[in-house]
Amino acid sequence: MSVTGNGSGSDGGNGSAPAIIDVEDVTKVYHMGEIEVRALRGVSFRISRGEFLAIMGPSGSGKSTLMNVLGCLDRPTDGAYLLNGQDVSRMKDRQLAHIRNREIGFVFQQFNLLARTPALRQVELPMLYAGVGARERHERAQQAFCLADILRLETVNFRCHGDFRTSLRVKEHTMPAGPRRYCDSSLS
Repeated sequence: MSVTGNGSGSDGGNGSAPAIIDVEDVTKVYHMGEIEVRALRGVSFRISRGEFLAIMGPSGSGKSTLMNVLGCLDRPTDGAYLLNGQDVSRMKDRQLAHIRNREIGFVFQQFNLLARTPALRQVELPMLYAGVGARERHERAQQAFCLADILRLETVNFRCHGDFRTSLRVKEHTMPAGPRRYCDSSLS
């Protein structure tokens, strides 16, 4: 697995600006009976505001495991993960849930869409969980569709092709106020 950034953060990529994400010597070990699987082995990197990052590697190299740690869905076995200077690797479940709700958006390889829910409502759902009022939810969801010129698809069900579903997941997760997006897909 390799971690590659654009180096265009506010510090020009030289490491002097405060990191919004700082990962140091993170390991993740899973125990499956007597078998020990080392999914992450000493991963370290930092991301400054404005930088983009690509995590690349073959299947089984730990990309999704790292995404789960970065997205506060899982904790590292060892090492430190600081998000805006806070050590999230030591936080309680409720604190992690708050961070996921307010600061992190996900686009997974699996679409995780509700089969009988119109597209516009799918986009509104994360905002409902974030406590955004009904009128604002509806307006922001419509804006996301207008940006993509697909408002006409408000009543579409999800027997559509994967590219549209991925596009909808991206729109859905541009709605929460949080600045970070974690995409676990080559189409993202």
